[in-house]
Amino acid sequence: MTVNPYFSSSSNRLPDGCGRRSSDCGDSVAFSVFLDGDVVTVELDVIGCQYTVICARAVCLLAGGKTLAQARRDTTFEAIIAAIENLPEHNHHCATMASQAFADALTEAAMSRRDPWRKLYRPHA
Repeated sequence: MTVNPYFSSSSNRLPDGCGRRSSDCGDSVAFSVFLDGDVVTVELDVIGCQYTVICARAVCLLAGGKTLAQARRDTTFEAIIAAIENLPEHNHHCATMASQAFADALTEAAMSRRDPWRKLYRPHA
């Protein structure tokens, strides 16, 4: 089994950005983004069906170890659908939820980079 060093399962520091989304079916995805210089590391918290888990894990694999700009470009809805070749169309909302939650986390990470004090005053995913 290989381990992706840019996909963390737990961390002892405050994340630079967090994003959480839920769907009407009750599934929930939360991402915490940590910046090491310009390199993104992702922490994931997901509750849901297998397709929600697959989409959220795909985001982690597509974004880990990349810059903020690369991670944003590589984790769009379309990129997730392309990475998961056989995602049923009626489960595309799982990819939407994952891409939106991660985009929120990246936006917050960019704001934390500009104003580092912000991450001390916000709730975390």
